[in-house]
Amino acid sequence: MQLTLCRHGQTEWNLKGIIQGHQDSPLTPLGQQQASALSSKLIPTRFDRVISSDLKRCLDTAKGALGNDQALLETSALLRERNFGVIQGLSLNEHPKWNSAFNQRFSQNRIDIEGSESASDVADRICTLLQALYQQGARDVLLFSHGEWIRTLMNLHYGHAPWSNASTLPGNGEMITLRQINPEILWGALNRAENQS
Repeated sequence: MQLTLCRHGQTEWNLKGIIQGHQDSPLTPLGQQQASALSSKLIPTRFDRVISSDLKRCLDTAKGALGNDQALLETSALLRERNFGVIQGLSLNEHPKWNSAFNQRFSQNRIDIEGSESASDVADRICTLLQALYQQGARDVLLFSHGEWIRTLMNLHYGHAPWSNASTLPGNGEMITLRQINPEILWGALNRAENQS
């Protein structure tokens, strides 16, 4: 299976350094331009499936990128950003006590933030979605998602721990393609990582 991954455009909270997670903020004018710029790189009719996170910043990016070709567009909560619990909606600059806990996300599976999702929980959502798509016969899939979600998938694909920062975070409105995705291999990588954590 081949995946084309698009990260949502810049949001107002991105500009302000506010943690979004499962909360949302509108695209900035630049974010809207980034979404529109994706349209020249995408030919939606060549994809078996086109799916966006159900969070508004992703959905608005998808609609901006697809223009009049939105007939194939689906949404899924499995594509949502990592849930960062009680720090969602907060600026770490204004709440420095959370900086250390937030930065632990690159060194361990679970972080010490109430209500936060572990990296392996995100990876489980990823594997669940991709396995379903694969079993349904999808072979060329376009996904609109979030930075940590995409990085977690890339980590699994390249053999890194799901919580690692070994894979580069895509910029807002950026697109990458991953080829030869096998959900069974991703499940195996996740199980190995969980056993080592």
